[in-house]
Amino acid sequence: MKTLYYSMDKASNLLNIKLVKVKVDSETRAIDSTDLKNRLDLLQSQGVDKLILVCNMMTTMFGSVDSLDDYMAVIAQYPSMTVKVHVDGAYGGFFLPFTNPDQPLTS
Repeated sequence: MKTLYYSMDKASNLLNIKLVKVKVDSETRAIDSTDLKNRLDLLQSQGVDKLILVCNMMTTMFGSVDSLDDYMAVIAQYPSMTVKVHVDGAYGGFFLPFTNPDQPLTS
């Protein structure tokens, strides 16, 4: 799966951390919850119990904002996994709070 956020590929390579990408809808850019669940099932079967979730607060390519609630609704089904969340605001961290102050990533 091709990534538009190459920094994650680079960082995972440098830190020797397994990178798992989740499919998104080509129109809405929303995550594919079924794909996320399938990937978490596979990781769990491999003994993975720690995750770093990276969400975007407005991507530079599409301006899309990841729904943390969508991710967490699926991840909550895996209570044995410890999850740390990084919300990348390199682009939207400046714009999003002004354009959409009521969404959860700015609180």
